[in-house]
Amino acid sequence: MTTREEILVLGEKLIRLKGYNAFSYHDISAALDIKNAAVHYHFPKKTDLAVAILQSCHERSVKILEKNKYDNALDKLKAFLKVYADSYKHSMVCLVGGMAAEFHSFEAPVQKELKAVVQYITERLADILEEGRKEKVFAFKETPRTKALLVVTNMIAALQLERIMGKKEFTDIYQAVIKDIAA
Repeated sequence: MTTREEILVLGEKLIRLKGYNAFSYHDISAALDIKNAAVHYHFPKKTDLAVAILQSCHERSVKILEKNKYDNALDKLKAFLKVYADSYKHSMVCLVGGMAAEFHSFEAPVQKELKAVVQYITERLADILEEGRKEKVFAFKETPRTKALLVVTNMIAALQLERIMGKKEFTDIYQAVIKDIAA
């Protein structure tokens, strides 16, 4: 892994564990045993790092959905939800959830990229839900977009509540989300 990639991975981890405004380039340089200047070389401003992290997240989302594009809707939904389950396993919040609370403190490029990630995730999940409805494996009253937003907000909140209330709550919410959609 290159130094740039290591910085991206650690930056995302710090956002998901501590929050964007709670870490500095010093935290990254100390953890990677590199000079602060090396972090600035790859990402001159923290905004540059945040945008790159969000772009990386977006690319991973595209790859996950592309990998499962021939699966049935239920398997696509499970692959989508696995991202949240993996976060849960590592006691981290979702990147979107971790950044949402700090949205108004971001510069415009970060806000724009975060909106793009959320829009993409919501649209693709709505597509999966609509597909499942057509396959008659999903049943819900809301529009696919509204249901997608409900799923995403439930999963984001489940990861955040897990920190406060314990592990059982995430599992209960995760299972309830799937049960609520299944026909």
